[in-house]
Amino acid sequence: MSDRRELLIVAGELSGDLLASALVSEIKARCPEWRFVGAGGPHLKAAGVQLLYESCSWSAIGFAQSVRLIPRLSFALSGIKRYIARHRPHRVILVDFGTFNVRVARFAKKQGVPVCYYIPPGCWRRGWANPELARITDLVMTPFPWSAEELRRVGANAHWIGHPLLDLVRPRRSREEVLSLVGIQGEPLVVGLLPGSRRAELSAMVPLVARAASLIQSHCSPSAFVLAAAPNADLAYVEKLLCSAGWKKTDASSDSAVLKFTVGDAPAGVVVGAAYDVMAASDILLCCSGTATLEAAILGKPMIIMYRSAGIAMAAEYAIGRGKLPRFIGLPNLIADAEICPEFVQERATPANLAAEVLSILRNRDRLVDMFRGLREVRSTLGEPGAASRAAELICDPKLGAGDLQ
Repeated sequence: MSDRRELLIVAGELSGDLLASALVSEIKARCPEWRFVGAGGPHLKAAGVQLLYESCSWSAIGFAQSVRLIPRLSFALSGIKRYIARHRPHRVILVDFGTFNVRVARFAKKQGVPVCYYIPPGCWRRGWANPELARITDLVMTPFPWSAEELRRVGANAHWIGHPLLDLVRPRRSREEVLSLVGIQGEPLVVGLLPGSRRAELSAMVPLVARAASLIQSHCSPSAFVLAAAPNADLAYVEKLLCSAGWKKTDASSDSAVLKFTVGDAPAGVVVGAAYDVMAASDILLCCSGTATLEAAILGKPMIIMYRSAGIAMAAEYAIGRGKLPRFIGLPNLIADAEICPEFVQERATPANLAAEVLSILRNRDRLVDMFRGLREVRSTLGEPGAASRAAELICDPKLGAGDLQ
């Protein structure tokens, strides 16, 4: 029997968990009697969701990593299906994470449970929409206007709500506060380093950006470097990787979320859980492909987008499949369908190439001006703040926004 007060929400990865938590808060403000269960991470848990499964470890890149996750994901998918069949929640809300959530949507729809998809898979693509979404959802809320148009064309009840990151990308500290936190004085050129959040990414990307920083500081003085570590990062592991790449740890910080280093003659530091602060405090970024590239674009920060996988299996997989990959890997470039920010992937992602590109951009005013212009245009396509609020209105609507397309 359906519980008219219970909603099931499923989010995968830390970025989806963050977006989902903001949505839950907005729904609760409108329908305080509704309660939530689901799959997610620390943000959903903090928002009061009863977690059936912890999903932040579900992310994978490439076939090799995905295969290792199959048993865990299959177990969770079976459990979520049983929960839907037994409890028949009032709504099923799915957040991004298409590989998993599309399967949840198929099952819930067959059970007659309304399916609301927040940030549908592949929504950044232009000129394409998955026609299956029209059959397995009752409501789709997408951050891009072209996505809503394409989804409606294939029959979905799709609404453009704007991008939810616009409400979340808000630095809390000033540039001076961030630099002081890691012991950087004066007004150096500040290079922000964002090497990703997954352990597999860190093993490849932290040594890469650390060695690039060493080359940059030898050609640009005064300079300084701040690495943004994810809230769930293993700080001891990050420190080990940095030291193996030639960084030298200095005095211990009184803050357990901060590490201080030197890179050659330049000061450097690591700050945990403050990516937006690090982005805002930096003059230019070395940014791992992913959500962080769009967050940096919202802040209008020039960046070099990079990705390099660790291990022979991943490198071989990339070499075999590169012909089938999208033209770009960075979200600002994908959204613009043009290279606003330079990209360095796999064998091109070397310390020498990254350092040379940073110096080239900084020495070429025209390149910087073009990048700033392109980032502003990307920002303008994302709509206005309030996406989670608009999505909550649709979800709380008994008709799920049907007949009120915008």
